[in-house]
Amino acid sequence: MDSEAGTGASPNRAATEAMQRRRFLYGGVMSGALLAASVPACGGGRWDDDARLRAVNASGDVASIDVRFNDWVFGASVGIGGGVGGYAERELWSVGTVGRFDVFRAGSTTALLRTTHTLPQGETASVVVTGSLGTGLRLRVLGEDTARPSGQWIRVRVLHAWLGMGALDVFVTLADATLIGRMPDWVLGAYDELSPFSVVAPGTRLRVTPRGQPASVLFDNPATGFAADRVATLVLAPAPGASRAAVAVLPQNAPGYVLGNQVVAPS
Repeated sequence: MDSEAGTGASPNRAATEAMQRRRFLYGGVMSGALLAASVPACGGGRWDDDARLRAVNASGDVASIDVRFNDWVFGASVGIGGGVGGYAERELWSVGTVGRFDVFRAGSTTALLRTTHTLPQGETASVVVTGSLGTGLRLRVLGEDTARPSGQWIRVRVLHAWLGMGALDVFVTLADATLIGRMPDWVLGAYDELSPFSVVAPGTRLRVTPRGQPASVLFDNPATGFAADRVATLVLAPAPGASRAAVAVLPQNAPGYVLGNQVVAPS
C-alpha cells in the first residue's frame, strides 16, 4: 500500500505547507502593521476621512486670492477685507495630511506664498492669509475641533490680523453697554496673536479699541449674529477704504461671514 494513504501528504510535504501557512500569516500581520502606521496621525484620522478646509483673506493688499493644499484648490477668488470662502472637502487618501499651502492672486499661477503645514486634529480648518506683499504674507491653519459650550454661551477666540495695529482690546456686549470701566473679553498684545478660547455671553455688539483706551473705538458693529451654544473664531482684518477694518466670523462647521465697521476714519 502507498505509504501516503490515509494522510493525503508526505511528512516533507506537510512540513512545507505548514511553513507556507506561517509565512502567509506573518505577511498578513506585517501588512496590517504597515497599514496602521500609514494612517494619519492627526486626530487619529483614517484615510477614508475627508479634509475640510476654507480660506480667509485677511491680507492687507491682495484683492482676491486662490489657495491650494498639495495642488488642491480649496479656496478660489476669496476677496480682501476678511472674505471667507466656503468649506471644500477632499478625501485624505488623495490629498494627504502634511504638505504645501500655496497662495496666488486669483487666476494667477505665480505663487505669492508657499509654506508647509500639517492638518490639525479633526482635519477641519480655516486657513487664514494675513500680512501684505510689502511686509510678507503669512498663513495660519486654525483647527476646528473644539467642544461646544453648554447653555446660552459661546466659545470664541480672536486672531489679530489687523496690519499696522498694536495691542488691542476686544469687547462683546449688549447694544447700549458702555466700555468705560469694563474689562475686555479678549486682550491681544500684538499683531498676529491668537487668543485662547473664552466662554462669553452671545452679545449683539462687537467693539475693538487700542489697549487700555475704551473711549477710542476703532471698530464697532451692533449686529454680530452670534448664536448661543456655538464655537467661533473672529479674525480682525484690514479692509480697504475709510472703514479700515472688518471682522471675519468663522463659526465652527458652519458658513462664515464678515462684519463691517461702522467707525469711519476721517478723510
